[in-house]
Amino acid sequence: MGALLVAHGATLLGRALGLPWVADGYGAQYIIATSLGTVLYAFAGLLLVYKLARGLFDTCWLAAACGLFIVWNGLLIVRYALEDIARSGAVPLDELIIGQFTVIPRYLGRIVQILLTRE
Repeated sequence: MGALLVAHGATLLGRALGLPWVADGYGAQYIIATSLGTVLYAFAGLLLVYKLARGLFDTCWLAAACGLFIVWNGLLIVRYALEDIARSGAVPLDELIIGQFTVIPRYLGRIVQILLTRE
């Protein structure tokens, strides 16, 4: 929500400065802001999980990192099942692991594609 408000404020400021931006909530600036905001929130959540694992359970950094890896994979498996329902059954392990490491570049690639195709 915060990223959307920042994008809307920037859009209104850009319109006041004479830029031809539409303040409809669906423009490229809104998509980019919400995408980057989501990535920042996700990394903040993962950092919080790591800190909790280190502090709450008094574990070494390697055990906390393994726990973080398990949480990361668990979240992405849920995303995979929700995003691609037709293939949410048995998934080849290599495809799933490759998907885990390419999820952020794919979403950043979508942002670049939006920027390049915008008129």
